[in-house]
This record gives sequence, structure tokens and C-alpha cells, in this order.
Amino acid sequence: PSTKILMGAVAASFILASGTYYTIEKFLRFDIGRIHWQAPALAAVLCGLVIFVKYGPNIQPHSEAFGVTKVNSAIGLWIYPTQNMVSKKFPNGLDYWEISTGSARNVLFIGSSHMCQWAPAIERLAIEKALDANVLFVEVSGCGRGVGPVEGYRRITELIETNVKFNAIVWTAYWKSQFFEEVYQKATTTMLSLAQSKQQKIGFILDYPDGGEFNPATMVKCSLRGGFDIGTAYITKSEAVRRDAAARTAIGELARKFGADIIDPIDYICVNDRCPTRDGEGYPLYKDADHFTPMASEKVGLFLFVVAKFLQLIAKMLKISNYYLIIL
Repeated sequence: PSTKILMGAVAASFILASGTYYTIEKFLRFDIGRIHWQAPALAAVLCGLVIFVKYGPNIQPHSEAFGVTKVNSAIGLWIYPTQNMVSKKFPNGLDYWEISTGSARNVLFIGSSHMCQWAPAIERLAIEKALDANVLFVEVSGCGRGVGPVEGYRRITELIETNVKFNAIVWTAYWKSQFFEEVYQKATTTMLSLAQSKQQKIGFILDYPDGGEFNPATMVKCSLRGGFDIGTAYITKSEAVRRDAAARTAIGELARKFGADIIDPIDYICVNDRCPTRDGEGYPLYKDADHFTPMASEKVGLFLFVVAKFLQLIAKMLKISNYYLIIL
């Protein structure tokens, strides 16, 4: 509840306490003989409350009617690993999860929780046979088994150095939170330099819109008019780009330096300069301020367009011309 609502509730409690003391409690404690109208009045109020609660539900604001139930359903919603992911280890002991398509091609998918959230979508695409490659998820941080970015990049570098061959390496992260520390940059540059020397195909996925407007935990506000106000429906594309400008510039420079491809989700999520916070039915697209829900990952069309771009990148890397995508 807002500060105004809380202050109003405190004021109302004082008024109610004073009223009950001066009209009922005072006489019960000190002069019970003077009670005349107070008892019947209290009984009438109680009966009125009972009748209101029982027969007046349409008068009360309901979370279902205002969309609060839909918003609350998204809070913290997360699926990783997915049902068909298999836990495996590389020769150097680095853990990974595999979504297998039975292909001879392997795509190494590196990242943090921003990588993990793609799993429902990629699994669905694998089930629909829209992807002719196995996807190997390596968590460097954020999903429960990560060894930390620096150690994760070092061990991936070790794999590349020992000629563990991948048809493509796709990398994503919450760039603005982990990329700009010097120790990360050094580990990153070492890994990418070696991958380039080994002629490994490389691709980056940039960050998508994020911020408090997307967080379902803070979307709902009590309204002084009665009922609830649901947070803003979108932010502008220019605002989304502005929030991530430094990281986008840095990744762009890296991509140019190492000849990598880039997927920019903002180009596909934001339509007509609007980056939506909820889908057409009112369900939040995100589980918090910067991770989308499994349903958004798997089913919402605008996110599947991002995955379509992901497939185009892989197809380009693997020189595949017959990829396709089923959009629900």
C-alpha cells in the first residue's frame, strides 16, 4: 500500500479507538447504568458489516477484476533446468546442461541467469525440431551451478585450447552488472582471442529492456479511488536503449574486434517504440525486474521473434539454410 493509504489507516484506527472508548468502553468501565443507545447501535453496526460482507461482494474491489491475480502469478516464476535438459560434464569437469536434438552439431551457450531463462523457449524449439543443433548451457553464474564468471571463462578457454570443438559459441549475460570489472574483461578477452584463433563462430545476445516497471512484485498499487492501479504498460525503446547504452557500446566493440555476430532483443521486443511490460492478456512478461517468465520465453510471440533471430544466428554460423520456426 502507498504511504497515503498507510497514514489513512493509522488515522482511522485512532478515530475508531476514540469513538468506541467514548461511546461504549467508558460507560462499561465507569458508569454502566448510563448505557442506553450504545449497545443497540453497536449491534446494528455489526449486523450491517455481516450483511455487507455476505451480500455485497460486487461493491468490494477484487484482485481478479483488477488483474492483480495475473500480476501475482508471475512473481518469481522460473523453470531451469527444463524437463528435457540432461546434466553432463566436459572433460575438464565443467558442468553443463544439454538440450539435445540428436544433431551432430553442438552450440555452446554461455552466460548467467540471462542465459538460463532462454531454456523453455529453446527446449520447445528443439521439441518442434526447429533447431538442427544440440544446445549446451554453461552457467558461469546465476543459475545455481555457476563457478563464477572469471573461473567459468577460464575453464571454457581451457576447453577451446584443448580442441574441444563447438560449431558455434553464443554468449549472453546481464552485461551491465558483470562486464566492466577489469578481471572480467581480461578473462573475456583471453577466451575470445583463443576462440577466434581456433576459428570458432561467436555470437552475442545483448540485454533486453529491464527496470522496475517490469517487476510484477511492484506493479500493483492500491488506489485512493478504490481498487488497484497496475503499473505502466510499457517503456519507450529509446529509454530501454539509454539504460543499457554503455554495455551495448562495449559489446559492439568486442563483436567488431573478434568478428562476432550480435542479436539485439530490443529490436524485436519493442514494437512501435514501445517495450511492453505485460502481454495482451495482462500477464507480466517478467518474473522480476530483468528476467522473463517461462511462458513469455516459450509462448509469447514477441519473445519467440527474438528466438527466431537466435536461430538465424546459429543457422548463419552453421551454414544451415533450412531452419524454420513455429510461433504459437
